[in-house]
Amino acid sequence: MNPTVKEILKYFLDLIKTHSGLRIDIFVLVMTGILLFTPVSLIDRLGLGELRVKSQPLLGLIFLGAAVILLIDVVDKSIKWVKKRLQYTGKDAKKRLDSLSIIGKGIVCRMYNSESHSLRLPVDSATAELMYGLSIISRPSTSGQGILFDWFLQPWVVEYLDRHPEYLAGFPDIKDAEIYGEYNFLNY
Repeated sequence: MNPTVKEILKYFLDLIKTHSGLRIDIFVLVMTGILLFTPVSLIDRLGLGELRVKSQPLLGLIFLGAAVILLIDVVDKSIKWVKKRLQYTGKDAKKRLDSLSIIGKGIVCRMYNSESHSLRLPVDSATAELMYGLSIISRPSTSGQGILFDWFLQPWVVEYLDRHPEYLAGFPDIKDAEIYGEYNFLNY
């Protein structure tokens, strides 16, 4: 009894729905590749000659689809791996935090003590740009309110300060005028 093309397609679709992932992609790619590229004499010995002849265009489409899905999956995993390797993990956190100016340390302290670990800072703040360059703070988007932009502490800073709360004791309590300078009159 030879399965029909519809039965084969339904089987593979059910298989993909229930067992999605890299292994299924490879399995489908290998199986359709074997059916497509194995010599005819071997396929006939296995009793799959008629199936191959009837469903060769469909097998070709499934093979190409599985190859594309596998390629997308591999590229996606590779990009995530590279991003993870490039992302700062906080291994020299104390050194980075120590390198900040008094105002920078005060900003970190104020951000850490806020509920959202964020603060609005002037767009032209050199301290904010330096802290951004050191991966201490980041901006969720380029939008803001006028000349003030929202900034947030990077997760590694929050984790470090959670583990070392005594480190904050050395941070100064700075005034709004020191953070906002000439923009101190704004409602923030």
